[in-house]
Amino acid sequence: MRVLQVLLSPRIGGAESAVASLAEVWEGRGIACHVAYLDQDKPGGAFARASGLRAAIRELQPDVIISHSALPNAYSRLVAGAIPVICVLHSAARDFDDPKLKFAERLLQRRTRSVVAVSSAQREEYAALFPMQRVVVIPNGVSSRFTPATEFDARGPIVTIGRVVAQKDPALWSLATRTLCEENEDVLFEWFGPLSQGSLPDADERWHLDAGSRARFRGPIDDVERVLRGASVFFHPARREAHSVALLEAASTALPIVCSDEVARTLPGWLPLSVFASGDASDATRAVREVLRDLASWRRQAVLAASRVTSEFGIESAASSYLAEVDFVQR
Repeated sequence: MRVLQVLLSPRIGGAESAVASLAEVWEGRGIACHVAYLDQDKPGGAFARASGLRAAIRELQPDVIISHSALPNAYSRLVAGAIPVICVLHSAARDFDDPKLKFAERLLQRRTRSVVAVSSAQREEYAALFPMQRVVVIPNGVSSRFTPATEFDARGPIVTIGRVVAQKDPALWSLATRTLCEENEDVLFEWFGPLSQGSLPDADERWHLDAGSRARFRGPIDDVERVLRGASVFFHPARREAHSVALLEAASTALPIVCSDEVARTLPGWLPLSVFASGDASDATRAVREVLRDLASWRRQAVLAASRVTSEFGIESAASSYLAEVDFVQR
């Protein structure tokens, strides 16, 4: 079997991490996997995206297409012809609040064989708008590469991983980290991921890019598991998530997690989380302090939870669930 997965562009993000992990598992099972991007080098127009994806389909002749996120979902159904398409909803944003996307989705319902949501809340949001469509929930899976460090360094940095964009709330991160750096000269914060222009005022951005800053933007990385094993805490400032791969990876690595209350609602109740009110920098500062005050205890709880994360959210299970959905759409 040949599977073509479709993404918007080659960048760092939850959908991209999920695609890579799924491909790794499927290729290990003898399934040929390929990835196509709507925007390979730079954002393109509608015609360029459609013709590029159509050319990739002609070349690869896939048995099934699995598209990830709103725009790839739309273009894949437009050009796939008779090839079944599984549309995966990843975004933490309400994509269909956009009138153009909502209109396109209504037009494409007749070509929609299957929709996968990565969380129950996401399924409910989609079903409220498109009640006749079949939607299944397949939570994101975490790769078996993510395991706890053999030796935990309590002096390790407090890390954040993901694109630096408004939805991840870099402004909250900036305020909280500045305060905590002023309070504690030993604390170090690092945010790994591409920095989007305009995410912060220029002066704040320069401060966080300065080599002498103790709260730094470090840019994109490939070796996420190494960074997590060297960290002491995972600080996730985002206001909202669907079902964050980054958080699952941190939990599998046995890192104490600090996140917003809205994000916490997407995670199992048994995970040790220090929670703050979404968008409240002062409360986020308190939540980080709470973990640092008794880091050894938080680490013990995180180690106990890590094996359960791997058991319940392992990528092998997610990959099998997708293959069951492939069987369904090919009937």
